[in-house]
Amino acid sequence: MSKTYADVSPREDYDVVIVGGGPVGLFLGLVLAQKGFRIVILEAEPDIVQSPRALMYYPIVLHEFEKAGILDEVVQAGYKNQQGLCFRTPAGGSNKVLAQIPPGKSTSGEIDYGVQLGQHRLAEIIRRRAQQYPNLTIRYNTRFTGLREEKDSVEIEAATADGGGGKPQRFSARFVVACDGASSAVRKFLDIPFEGYTWEDWRFLAINIRYDFDKYDGYLAANHIIDAVNWAVIARAGNEKEGLWRIATGIDPKIPIDEIEKHLPAKLEQLLPGPRPLKYEIVACNPYWAHERVAKNFRSGRVVLCGDAAHVRSPIFFPLSSFPPYQGAEQPSRVGKPEVTRRSLDQRCADIGFQPAQRPADGRLLHGEDTSGRRHAGSLSDEGEGADVGIAGRHDRQARGRESDETTRLSSSRPKSVVLKGNTIVSDAIEPLRLCIPQADLDDLHDRLSRIRWPGQETVYDTTQGPKLEKLRALIDHWRDRYDWRRCETRLNELGQHRTTIDGLGIHFLHIRSPEADALPLIMTHGWPGSVLEFAKVVGPLTDPAAHGGDRRDAFHLVLPTLPGFGFSDKPTGPGWGIPRIADAWSVLMERLGYERWVAQGGDWGAAVTSAIGHKQAKGCIGIHLNFAMYQPSHQEIADATPEEQAMLQDMQRYQDVLSGYAKLQATRPQTIGYSLADSPVGQAAWIYAMFLDVSDSGGEAERAFTYDEMLDDIMMYWLPNAGASSARLYWEASSMSGSSAAEPMRMPTAISMFPKELVRISRRWAERRFASLIHFDLLDRGGHFAALEQPQLFVEELRNGFRSLRA
Repeated sequence: MSKTYADVSPREDYDVVIVGGGPVGLFLGLVLAQKGFRIVILEAEPDIVQSPRALMYYPIVLHEFEKAGILDEVVQAGYKNQQGLCFRTPAGGSNKVLAQIPPGKSTSGEIDYGVQLGQHRLAEIIRRRAQQYPNLTIRYNTRFTGLREEKDSVEIEAATADGGGGKPQRFSARFVVACDGASSAVRKFLDIPFEGYTWEDWRFLAINIRYDFDKYDGYLAANHIIDAVNWAVIARAGNEKEGLWRIATGIDPKIPIDEIEKHLPAKLEQLLPGPRPLKYEIVACNPYWAHERVAKNFRSGRVVLCGDAAHVRSPIFFPLSSFPPYQGAEQPSRVGKPEVTRRSLDQRCADIGFQPAQRPADGRLLHGEDTSGRRHAGSLSDEGEGADVGIAGRHDRQARGRESDETTRLSSSRPKSVVLKGNTIVSDAIEPLRLCIPQADLDDLHDRLSRIRWPGQETVYDTTQGPKLEKLRALIDHWRDRYDWRRCETRLNELGQHRTTIDGLGIHFLHIRSPEADALPLIMTHGWPGSVLEFAKVVGPLTDPAAHGGDRRDAFHLVLPTLPGFGFSDKPTGPGWGIPRIADAWSVLMERLGYERWVAQGGDWGAAVTSAIGHKQAKGCIGIHLNFAMYQPSHQEIADATPEEQAMLQDMQRYQDVLSGYAKLQATRPQTIGYSLADSPVGQAAWIYAMFLDVSDSGGEAERAFTYDEMLDDIMMYWLPNAGASSARLYWEASSMSGSSAAEPMRMPTAISMFPKELVRISRRWAERRFASLIHFDLLDRGGHFAALEQPQLFVEELRNGFRSLRA
């Protein structure tokens, strides 16, 4: 097919088209289908790919299998490896285990083993599970023939693989994922070749062999390390009756590639156990492709190469951690190869106190996890041994409504424990915290989500009456049946949580230090109905720009506090915690952290707090950035508004007339709505979902801008700590300043970024009248109220550009 799109049969529309029906494509399709996406998988073979390849899955991947509901079958079908990786002497000698690396644990901490099984068997298991989801379609005997990228979609053409005739098939999707192996048809169509490789770039062999390894207990789980060349990883490739095994092994690069076969007997003599002479059958022997460079050169917007098509490490886990549809992002520039942190064999051996006879010169990896010692953005700090935090009794049926009597449990790994009642702590020290919500609270939530009394359906065809019943039910179904809070909890703990007391109130915050020592400290404040999770996607690029394709000189140390009454900060027990007091508290926090020169950023209520920091000329603050500007246009500004400014005024009026009911209620009767938010998870979810719907750049469909998990993560930050009423009270506290602006222009250097679907926007000339030192102003072409969550790359660039002039 030429690269002009053909006139073919009627188009089928999906969210994602996956090319390749092996285990990588099938598993990605399964997890996306479980999230509610409409998926089609195109596979050229008439049935499951018949591959003898052996796969070794480790705890972090098994954790994903567990969430997808296939772990038990995978364990039953494969070899359960509880030994981990064994370094052994050559098999022809004593075969002594010199050192051993245990399998480690999954992110949940409950899986401490690996599983080895064949690719074909795993694919069968995944397909059986996938058949439960009507939104997942698998088309066998269907060969990809071409694609064309549009602005918001990709057009895909396919044909019957066996040439049996019929019209070409046509598909449209938001993303295409190539999971069709090292000979990827998608990669070839896009002219992305494997270029510039010599035998020195390959170095690996993949040998399919029939041999009776079952006689030698534990051998199939072993890594045999002799030196940088003579090593091997052995795993079962087929079922037990076939007796087929896979050996991945190093080979001397000085051996010509066409002479490898005659060197195999000597290599196998070193690697295989058992009496001599050895009896085995070599089924296949091929160079193992070390072709990471392909993905580095790949920059297509809505097409993702994954697995062997791009050969990133941990091919199944890559889509889960970096694939845009899974994360709910539509950012073409972010699609491509995820970060792969290299870890040398020297470092892995040093971890267990073992040095091979000859250290490898090429630094290649045996396995992918990084313990190189460098602290990466989002990793736990050295104080990660700190307290586990559980919110106890939040939904105890005998304690409902007694919000002020809730107990916060802190249990520390140090030889001390502190029980805090009344949400009050005495010390002003900074304590590292780890979150651990009691399972009883999660069980209570599931129970409530199983006993819902729904209202009748809306009487209109749009959202003028609020979120549609059909949409909210889909969200709640996902919450009850597929959402995993422990995943979110783990992410928060990985980012590094802390608490400290300021002005008598316990404040929860994230503190992520950049690996760059001279990074600029930045405090970022969320709004309502946001949380610190709004910033999760930008933590890495902001703290470690060099690792994300940026300039190391743009690095920030991040401080992400939770507003009083929100999330896991304490709830004020009396009035007075308004915007000015919060601004003062943030200044104390930055001083307490030892930052003498810092900047601040915010949107929504975060913009109000950040503006107050600027007006107060807070000690140490040298500049602010806003993606939301609270202001009241003057009569003169309204009278002489430009067409662009008139559009801004119309959006503001629409917000005031149609979409601001929540704000008026929370500003006047926060306790009234609080009773519903505290007792009904569906009520809390609908209250927040409406905001994702109304003020994002989603065209009126929140699911276009956010995944279910992203929305539910945020909702859980209100439900679990029972923060519905206490967060609403900030509107009551701030109502006296609603619609007002400071009499004098702000003198603090200010950067402003206006995203187009933010309903309250300000023009440059209006901004210049209110900010005496406007160092940066930009009108973006996409994005809405939740800028860091909706458009993380644009948001990062705006912060880098906005604060660059203040770094001297």
